[in-house]
Amino acid sequence: MGISHDNEFAKLVDQFTQFVLRSNPVSASFLGVHDHDELFSDYAPAVLKNQRARRSKFYKEFKAINKRALNTDNRVDLELILTHLELEDILEKKYPARKINPDHYLREVLFGIYVLLSREFAPDRERALSITRRLAGIPTLLRQARNTLDKPAAIFVESAIHTCAGAINFLTTAIPEFTVNIHGSLKDALLEANSEAVTELTSFGQDLETVYLPTAKANFPTGKILYNQILKLKHEIPYNSDQLLKIAKKEIRQITQEMDKLAGKIAKGKDRQQVVESLKKEHPIASRLVASYQKEMLRARNYVKDHDLVTMPDSEEIKVVPTPPFATGLIPYAAYLSPGPLESVQEGIFWVTVPEAPTKKELAERLKGHSKWGIAVTALHEAYPGHHLQHIVANQSTSLVRQLFTTPVFAEGWAFYCEDMMWEQGFYSDPKERLLQLKDALWRAWRVVIDVELHTKKMTVEQAVQTLVEKAGLETPNAEAEVRRYCQTPTQPMSYYIGKIEINKLLEAYRKKRNKEFSLKTFHDELLAHGTIPFAKVSTLMELS
Repeated sequence: MGISHDNEFAKLVDQFTQFVLRSNPVSASFLGVHDHDELFSDYAPAVLKNQRARRSKFYKEFKAINKRALNTDNRVDLELILTHLELEDILEKKYPARKINPDHYLREVLFGIYVLLSREFAPDRERALSITRRLAGIPTLLRQARNTLDKPAAIFVESAIHTCAGAINFLTTAIPEFTVNIHGSLKDALLEANSEAVTELTSFGQDLETVYLPTAKANFPTGKILYNQILKLKHEIPYNSDQLLKIAKKEIRQITQEMDKLAGKIAKGKDRQQVVESLKKEHPIASRLVASYQKEMLRARNYVKDHDLVTMPDSEEIKVVPTPPFATGLIPYAAYLSPGPLESVQEGIFWVTVPEAPTKKELAERLKGHSKWGIAVTALHEAYPGHHLQHIVANQSTSLVRQLFTTPVFAEGWAFYCEDMMWEQGFYSDPKERLLQLKDALWRAWRVVIDVELHTKKMTVEQAVQTLVEKAGLETPNAEAEVRRYCQTPTQPMSYYIGKIEINKLLEAYRKKRNKEFSLKTFHDELLAHGTIPFAKVSTLMELS
């Protein structure tokens, strides 16, 4: 007999989520589940075979459930699980990251160690023990990587070479710093495990350059069919790749017109690119970057609270730190890491990439991405009321399913929506700030075009970099870092703009439904209350569809 009520469904969900967490120990650590902190994923063929069989069994069990027997929240969770399993099966057959992308393993190494170092969820000695054991697993993980990788794409290998160098730098600096408060035999064991890990990473990096790169294939895209399947199953957006292009090109025309008008008001006789270029030259010195973002982040937090734009959670923290070396090759400007939903301390991490360069000229070029006229917008995007606030609220959801199976269309769409919303609400008001915000909006619109055309084989990597430099105004080294990331994350780059569009659609539907009782704060609170899930599901839960 199949599952007939919510309690039985909850039991099956618990079995399934525990299976997912055991299979993905680093993801478990990030969620705040610390039962598997000493482990990495196991890529042994027999283990992978057993996992595929277990996923198939779960799919059949969930597919057999009568949706009408469940309440609305459980129906949403059921649909999230089914679409996740369907997509995972498709990707395993058509686009398996473990076979085509060396960074898949390196990110597991880096984030697996970073999360244990950066989050103070347990005493130092307890975390040191887990770090030591996880470090000791790196040789096995990299051996499995060598046994599994099958002629990865050249752009993926090139990116992995950057990541591997950053990983070595990270471990050689961060682990000794962490051991300052660790003593005795545990400290010796940790440093020894770290030394062995660095040796293994050095060897892996050499193999990337001498073994994998010479034989790497040029082709990396998902292809149009798979790209559209990801759009449908992961994000549930009502557009295919062709429709995304039409939307983006329309937005590009509108943004360009608005930028032209604004640039004319700021500096008569100069076009938008000239004005933007002059504004980009006004930036803090490298040593003051983190402090500058910290200041604007706190100002944004106070503004959101004082103007009652969204309910501020009772307990939350955020720290602004330099982007760790291993991540700077993929993050040219800034990024945000949310606290695990199951962590007792809800502290987010705001990364600011402090540029380094061999010459003053190159450093000045990289610092252009941190114009003083753009820092306020980046701070609100990453922190308040953007990523940090949204994730803190999402972490309050009692559904572990919604913590596991999220979409960047919500996360990135919300942060991008906040940029416009905070302009409309008066947080930033200087036309120069607005022009740089529109410059970033133009960049996000071009991201949609590049994302689609890279992965549907209409644009090369070189053309993508050129487009970002010439059309979106990015600096060449930063454009190269961006495109490396786009290549590895099909459908993620389009999520910013498309997510903002979908939020605005929900806003109008909510405004129409509430009529005279409409409140922007209430809309924001209800929107954020359901987790970082597809907007089609959010619309159902908000009773807008």
